[in-house]
Amino acid sequence: MKNKEEDHYKVLVIDDSYINRVFIKKLINTFLPNYHYIEADLGLLGIEKAKQEKPDVILLDIMMPDLNGYEVCKKIKSEEELKEIPILFISALNDIEDKTKGFEVGGVDYITKPAHSKEIIARIKTHSKLYRIQRDLKEYVNKVDRDLKMAQKFQREMLPTKETFDGLNIKWDFQPSFNVSGDIFGIIEKKDETFVYIVDVSGHGAASAMLSLIIKREIESVIVDKGNSDLREILFQLDDKEKSLFSDGVYFTAAIVKLEDDKITICNAGHISPIIYKNGEIETFKNNNFPLGMGLIDKKEKIILDETSFNKNDIFVMFTDGLVEAENKEGKQFGDQTIRNILREGDFEDITDIIEKIKKEFSDFLNEEKPEDDITLLVGKKVK
Repeated sequence: MKNKEEDHYKVLVIDDSYINRVFIKKLINTFLPNYHYIEADLGLLGIEKAKQEKPDVILLDIMMPDLNGYEVCKKIKSEEELKEIPILFISALNDIEDKTKGFEVGGVDYITKPAHSKEIIARIKTHSKLYRIQRDLKEYVNKVDRDLKMAQKFQREMLPTKETFDGLNIKWDFQPSFNVSGDIFGIIEKKDETFVYIVDVSGHGAASAMLSLIIKREIESVIVDKGNSDLREILFQLDDKEKSLFSDGVYFTAAIVKLEDDKITICNAGHISPIIYKNGEIETFKNNNFPLGMGLIDKKEKIILDETSFNKNDIFVMFTDGLVEAENKEGKQFGDQTIRNILREGDFEDITDIIEKIKKEFSDFLNEEKPEDDITLLVGKKVK
């Protein structure tokens, strides 16, 4: 509900001339009924009134007995809570030097006496309304920023809390392009099998982040609550369930891997293929399925899976396109070849080294530029 005070404005007039103050007060009371008139006959008193009342606009004389208008303006602008209030100088001084000095100390306008009543009224209305708009916009932006930080905290709390699973160590790097990310990932342990998934919702920001959390909850519901272990059934249910939430071309990609015994099964839905590293060799997969959220998968039997052996010390790497499709200033993409090269070199003692090496190569590639897309990188190693 709107506060009644939001429809009313405050005007502070700082002028040692009684006649000028009466004249402006009469104008405001006659032509601006929703404006509250406040006055001060000295500069120091005007500063105190500004602190007390926090007006929407200040009309300030220059020639006053205690402090001149330029000094008053400087002092008001030095106060954090007052510095954005528009100050309009109103003076008989009309030399260009006087006007220039008024702007230099922080004034936003300069009215030369004698001024026409319509001009004074028009400038009061313009600057007070502009100040309110800017103030309200700043408050809104601050509120959105607070909400996004809260959402970011919540999103990070939804990430895995441990790195060791049944015979499997996993490390990751999670970098939202904004406060929150359209990427999400998770690890689900079941008896004799472990699921690792990564999701990338199209777009960025709060809307994509909210959708990613809904998808995460649905994946875990299908696998944990409904007891599904069939990757085809999991993918089919995801596409069918989430299509009601997606519209206007929005979709999501996903890669889900299932590790059991000495094998890994991969189900890709419009996502970049995971990279498998074993015995010094790189293995990738070309099979892919439709992206999800658009209802394009009409039969689960059409879903294609990949399967390969996965033994002790074997490694898998999963990532979102924000990593490999990032471009530097020359328009060159980072690509996945760097990841392959790091794995082939084998110069790492732990999978943390792989993460750090990829991050360093990526940082050097962008040369301190901020990536435009969300980035998620997962590295897993079978330890027994």
